[in-house]
Amino acid sequence: LNTVQEEYERLPRTMAPTEEQKQKFKDDMDGLSTEMIRQKYRLLANMTFIGNLYLRNMLSMKVVQQVLKELVDNEPDGTLPDELRIHCACELLTTIGITFEEDPKGGKKFLDSRFCPRLAELAKFAKQD
Repeated sequence: LNTVQEEYERLPRTMAPTEEQKQKFKDDMDGLSTEMIRQKYRLLANMTFIGNLYLRNMLSMKVVQQVLKELVDNEPDGTLPDELRIHCACELLTTIGITFEEDPKGGKKFLDSRFCPRLAELAKFAKQD
């Protein structure tokens, strides 16, 4: 569980390459592209793994709710979350699906009151761009 938490905490705020990655691949743009794709799939796999831990009752609903909230909340500077973070939230929801929604501890309530309205709000911003 510690490894999963550490991986989640290292989740980049955007899919833009870091300065370190740019430097490492400065003469190899294909390599940088491949690295970014690899990083994206690793993050999505981590979301699937988090979902499977929840499905096996190894993570509580509260933890999953916090992860979902963090993924769709605005950045500390007020900017909207990156597309990658929204994709990660969707990947997690796809994994936990109906089990989360039917959880008597309030999965449906969380989705209806906090998560779905936030996604609708983000969709409005996306249409404006």
